Parts: sequence; structure tokens; C-alpha cells
Amino acid sequence: MTKNSLLRVKNLSLRLPLHSSKELKIQEMNEQQEGKVILDSLDWEFESGKVYSLIGESGSGKTTFALSLFGIIPEQARVSYDEFTVFGSDWKSLTQKDWNQVRGKKISLIPQNPHLAFHPYRKMGDQVCEFFHHTEKNFANRDFILQTWKQFGLRNPIAAYDSYPRSLSGGEKQRISVSMAYYSPSEIIVADEPTTALDPIQEKNTMEIILKSVQEKGKTLLLVTHDLKLMSRFSDEVIVIKSGKLVEKNRKENQKFSDWKSDYANALLRAVS
Repeated sequence: MTKNSLLRVKNLSLRLPLHSSKELKIQEMNEQQEGKVILDSLDWEFESGKVYSLIGESGSGKTTFALSLFGIIPEQARVSYDEFTVFGSDWKSLTQKDWNQVRGKKISLIPQNPHLAFHPYRKMGDQVCEFFHHTEKNFANRDFILQTWKQFGLRNPIAAYDSYPRSLSGGEKQRISVSMAYYSPSEIIVADEPTTALDPIQEKNTMEIILKSVQEKGKTLLLVTHDLKLMSRFSDEVIVIKSGKLVEKNRKENQKFSDWKSDYANALLRAVS
């Protein structure tokens, strides 16, 4: 592990039983044991202040890997690894209390679907206040939140503050999600398809804001996406996976992100060109 390493994964695999059975606890498994492969022998290391992209088509395991960084996996999943350390602690040793200190405080999530990011029957302002009360108490006040929402492009922050999620567009809710991650104390931001709900102009502005958090605040950013062309422009390192397995790793200092060795990575690039 390098000096600036925040998270290290070595030979991470995750499988689900093919047949229904009694509830299973997370346990190490034999590689020959039957099961549906979700993640297969992944290796990765996150360093402070860098931008990483996880690329792959739908169903490739991108979101499953992202959620595992929060200790969230399918109930019956069987996990094995040679090393999986989160801020120096072994993944399996972390208790629920430990994860509560990680989620939002050390790792923040910008979810793929902004419509599912908030409780439908609670006002937006109350939910964001509660988030900051848990992560950064100095920001848990109405004036600060209204100021940040204006900064992130909401046209009417006051109305949004007292509204329920159903009253806001997907783009507005996505901007609020980004603002929460930006002002959280987290060292890693996981952005799962962060621009899905945005138009091209909003997409560009939102990406600039997310990247600003890396440049100004020294955060580490993991972009989870199927859009190889868009995300490779911003990344220090890109990993391409297919069916949960590493296909190719490409680093900015080694070669241009337009140069890919695998047919799969090149096919993804052509698909978004």
C-alpha cells in the first residue's frame, strides 16, 4: 500500500448462490464453489487527490463494486479477497457502527438515480439538514444550504427547501446530491453515473463542480459510468470491467486514453463516439 492510499482491493470476488437456500452470512468461499459471479478477482488502489473511472456496460458489476465501498452488498453475497482495506481497516472487520462513521463522513455517494436518493415524504431541506448534522454540523443550517443550492444552480432554492422530492426535477435533485458530496468531509466521492439526469450543459457544469472538489479540496473521485469517452478526459486512471472481471487498466501517464489494447474497451469507445 502506498503512503497516500485510502483504499486497496486485491483479488476481490463476489458471488451469489445459484439456488435459493437459508440466509447466508458473508464468508470466504472456495473459488470452485458454485455461484453467479458478480465481481471476479478485481485489483485496485485509490490514492488521495486522484480521479478514477470504472467503465463497463450495464450489468458489468460497476454499481455493485461502488456500493461495496460503503459495506453494502446483496444479502446472500459471498465475498472473498486477499486484501480489502478501507482507510486502513479490513473490510470484514468493520462493524455497523464503523460503517456509520465511513458513510457520508469518509466516503460520499452521488447516486445514479436522483429520484431514489431522497425520502419521498420528507421535505428536501429537512433531509439535507439531517445529512449535514451527521457529517458536518457547521453546515446543518438553512442559510448555508440555500447558499449552496444557489451556487449549484437551483433557480429557486427557497421553494426547493420546503418542497418534497416529487416537486423537483431529476436534474435539481442530482445537483443537490452533488452539493452534499462536495461539502461533506469525505475523502472519497463515488459518483455513480452522476450526469444521467442532466442535459448536456448541466452535465458539463456538474462535472466541473465535481472535479473542483478534487482540485480544491484534495478529495479522491471514483466515476462509475459506461461513457468511456466522457470520463476518460478527466481521469488519472481508468479500469474497464466486463461481467465483473478486469479487462483493461489504463493510466494517463502511460499512454493516451484513446489507445486501448482490448477489443471490448475499443467497442465501448466506438459506442459513445
